Amino acid sequence: MDIQLIYEGSTSLAPSGFDSAMQYAANQLDALITNNVTVSIDIGWDSSGQVLGVATPNLSSNGIYSYASVVAALRAHAQTATQIAAVDALPGTDPTHGAGLYLTMAQAQALGLADTALSREFSGIDGSATFGTGGGVLSFGTAAVAGRSALSAPPSMS
Repeated sequence: MDIQLIYEGSTSLAPSGFDSAMQYAANQLDALITNNVTVSIDIGWDSSGQVLGVATPNLSSNGIYSYASVVAALRAHAQTATQIAAVDALPGTDPTHGAGLYLTMAQAQALGLADTALSREFSGIDGSATFGTGGGVLSFGTAAVAGRSALSAPPSMS
């Protein structure tokens, strides 16, 4: 995965170390998620003291995909024995009973299901993350946009 961080002007108000902590979080996710996909995240800073962190993924144009199409995409992308076993362990019948599965643009892109027209509508931004007076949510916020959760914490900001 290639995470591209796009900083808003508001990040100039962030504390020293913010940019390096953001890059650390992105690097951790890059190392954990091996899909050949680029995820662009708009990064902001809120200096009001009321926001700790907010992450918002952009929705895929289809939003909801059939269970069968998601399983087929997962199967097509499964390369390791663990990935193949995980796909094989999925239910053979649709557990959503036709309701489908919601995917973010980043998730749909990773599975080859993304709508490029919608990606252009959002100027290629897959989501946004705004942070405030704490650093403990950097990795979580970056991961939330990508549709994943991280296993390690970012360095503290000084």
